[in-house]
This record gives sequence, C-alpha cells and structure tokens, in this order.
Amino acid sequence: MDSITQITLGAAVGELTLGRKVGNKAIFWGAAVGTIPDLDVVLFPILNDIEKLVYHRGITHSLLFALVLAPLLGGLIARFHQNEQASWKDWGWLSFWCLVTHPLLDSLTAWGTQLFLPFSDYRVALNVIFVVDPLYTVPFLGFVIAAMFYKRTSRKRRLLNIAGIAVSSLYLLIATGNKLYVDRVFVNALQKQGIAYESFITMPSPLNIILWNGVVRGESGFWQGNYSLFDPDQNIQFQYIPGRQDLVAKYEQAWPMERFRWASEGYFVVEPRGDELLLHDLRFGQSDGGLFGDGSYIFSYTLNENPATGEAEFHSVPRQFYPMQKLLPRFASRIAGERFEKPAALESEGETVAPSGGN
Repeated sequence: MDSITQITLGAAVGELTLGRKVGNKAIFWGAAVGTIPDLDVVLFPILNDIEKLVYHRGITHSLLFALVLAPLLGGLIARFHQNEQASWKDWGWLSFWCLVTHPLLDSLTAWGTQLFLPFSDYRVALNVIFVVDPLYTVPFLGFVIAAMFYKRTSRKRRLLNIAGIAVSSLYLLIATGNKLYVDRVFVNALQKQGIAYESFITMPSPLNIILWNGVVRGESGFWQGNYSLFDPDQNIQFQYIPGRQDLVAKYEQAWPMERFRWASEGYFVVEPRGDELLLHDLRFGQSDGGLFGDGSYIFSYTLNENPATGEAEFHSVPRQFYPMQKLLPRFASRIAGERFEKPAALESEGETVAPSGGN
C-alpha cells in the first residue's frame, strides 16, 4: 500500500497497543515503525530493474524480520522515554505489531509480499485491494487524527481508534466478498463463452473495489476483461492477446528471466519490436485502463542479449501516463456500469495483438 496508508495503519496499531500508557507517543512511534519495511527502496539506486522486482517487499516484509527487529526497536525506543510507564517490552510489542501488520496489508494487493523469507520466496498476493484506495485510507486516517485530541486515558479516544480499525477492516471484508463474487462471475462468463483456460486472476481497478480487471491464462495466450458490480449483466467482453512466450525460450534458464517469470506469476506477454523484445506484465494492466485501446502497459521491460557476454539484460520501459482529463470521465462511467466498444487498437488485420508498451 502507499506510504500514507501504512503510516495510518502503524499509528492506529501503536495507539491500540500502547496509547493508554504513553498517549500520542504511541501514535507517532507506531507511524514511524510502520514505515520501516518500505525502507528497502533505499537500495534501489544500486539495484538493476530485475533486482528491484525481487528485493522490494522482500526480507523487510517477512514475518522473521518483524520477530527479529521488534525487540531491538523496543530497546532503542525505550531509551528515548526512560521516564515513561512503558518498558522496552511494551515498545517491542508495539514494534512487532506495526512491523507485521504492514506486510499483511501489502499481501492483500496484487504486487505480493514475501512473508516467509528466507525459508520461501512465495509471494502472498490476494488481489483484494488496489495499492492506493482513498475509501480505505481517508476514513481510517480521520479516526486516528480525531483520537489524538483526547487524553490518553479517555474512553472516547480508544473508541475512536477502534472505530477506525473496525471501519477499515470492514472495507477489506467487503472487498474480499466482492472479489469472491467477481471470481464466480468470471468463471461463469468463461464457461458460457467456451473459453478454455488454465488459470485466471482478478484484481480491483485503481482507487475502488467496484470495477475489477481480470487476466485469464490459456494454452498460448491470455484474455483480458473487466466487470463492474453495476454492470447490467454478467456478459464480460474478453479480448485475446497472444502470449508469444516461446520467443524467450532461449533465456528461460537465465536468472533475470526466471525472476521475471516468478514476479509476474507467468502472466506476461512478449512483443517483438525491432532487435529487442518487450515483456509486458499483465497483472497491472495498461495506462488507459483498457478503456481506449491505446494505452501502454504499466510495467514493461525490454529484453536484449548482451553481445559481449550473451547474457539476457532487462531494462524497464518508462511509464507513459494517460491524460487524466480524458481517462477519468470514461473510468467513472465504466465503474457506473457503462460499457464501451471493443478497442479498435487491439485489432490488426484480423489478428488480435497486444498494444505496445513503449512510447
């Protein structure tokens, strides 16, 4: 999730665990500790593009990291507040819950979190909530801020904080229910249209839990479609994209290619372009939300062979942001249940092709 959300969650957890003893200090330290797992980005300047995929939400987002770091932070924070009622164990308890709730929340997004490192690099990605969702964050933040204005022993303060946690948790439960329902809609639509598939994933579109995007994996390609809870029926319009993954077969044993396949969970397509290959991660869709047919993929990489070493080299493609004044009205209409014609940009001489992820 975004930094503001993680700060809010950390602050609320800090208040819940230690607010009655130390007041707003628990909120401030909870907010600070809750952001620590995301400090893995400080390594980005020395990492290549594939290493960033591997190490972000890695060891700092693991359960072991929380277990090891929490008592150390508890002792450190206690040194700053030696005259407080809280002991180093109390501060360690606060730190543990702030460190562990951060990756647990991240695990509800599509990016995935490596909770079980170093024992397993399995990415927990439940695809329940988008990485930025104001309807989750803003009410939650409002309750936390309101609680800060009451004395630490105030019953109203505690109730406000608990209300914020309850409202945000209820939102996640609703999102989970929506996802389970949408998954069933996708299954029914695929069966009705006679589309054979191996697996599929669904995830909410940006900033909401009403409009859901889906990627369906077939034997040689993928189908993309979306569904709004306000749609008048369950007839999802799927668009086929050839996978062309055979084009990268020669690189399968290379570490960068293996890690990219792992990170994307195999949901990627290959687009030849000149002397290089473009690899598009389908999980995060396109900059136009698939609503116009001319948006670039959010996460794309160029794959080249180093002429000197013969090794595979990956480089991320700069993102192309779609004009908001054009996108937002149609996006809002799609959420409300309005459907649009199949994007013409996906059709070329009778064969369905993927839109370019480049410029």
